[in-house]
This record gives sequence, structure tokens and C-alpha cells, in this order.
Amino acid sequence: MGPFSRGRRPRTFTIYRVNLQRKERENVQPMKPAKETKNWYVYILRCCDDTLYTGITTHLGRRLAEHNSPGSETRYTRSRQPVEMVYYENAANRSEAGKREYRIKKMARREKEMLISSESHHLEGPEAQQ
Repeated sequence: MGPFSRGRRPRTFTIYRVNLQRKERENVQPMKPAKETKNWYVYILRCCDDTLYTGITTHLGRRLAEHNSPGSETRYTRSRQPVEMVYYENAANRSEAGKREYRIKKMARREKEMLISSESHHLEGPEAQQ
């Protein structure tokens, strides 16, 4: 080592980089298929005591059956069975469905009733039939 080398090792960066690129080429994995997007829905149920319940789901028929089951996990509708689905709408993803659910829950009952009566989303889709 010369007087100005300060004990440094010789640079091996270029060799390391070539080896790394070679490893990356060998470890190339096929691309994963894009996640299958689920259809999200915002729905409104009318309970037997004429109250309204709003929620989100990916399968309307299954969720309605869950709300009407005797051991329903949904605390609100458990004591207000049977319930019927009176409104639903599509959402682009879970985030949008949650935001729309929040806005609907903030509406006054009168506004919810107008939404239910004005829209044509009254159990038309195959998911609603189970």
C-alpha cells in the first residue's frame, strides 16, 4: 500500500454489480396475475320495526341471509328480524363502499327514504337472489 491509500481495499463494486445482475436474471419469477377485483356493494335493509340499516358487502344474497339467520353476528339486526333489502348500489372498491356507507348513515331518514324510492336498485342483480 502506498502512502495515500489509507488502508482501503481495492474497489470490487463492478464485479459485485455484475454478479448481482446475473443473480437477478436467474431468479426472475413470473409475474403474479393481477388481483381479481371484487364487486363491492352498499346496501340498505328495512328491519321489521321499520328502522333502516346500512352496510357494505361483496355478496348481497349471502349478506342478507346472514342478517336473517337466528345467530346473526350483526347486533343491530339480530333483534329486528326479518329484514329485507330495499336498496343497493355498486362501488368501485372497498374504500369507496365504506365512504358511501358513511355518507348514507349521516343522511336523515327522510333523505334515505327518498334515495330508496328514487333509485332503481331494488334487488335486480343475481347476487340479490342468492
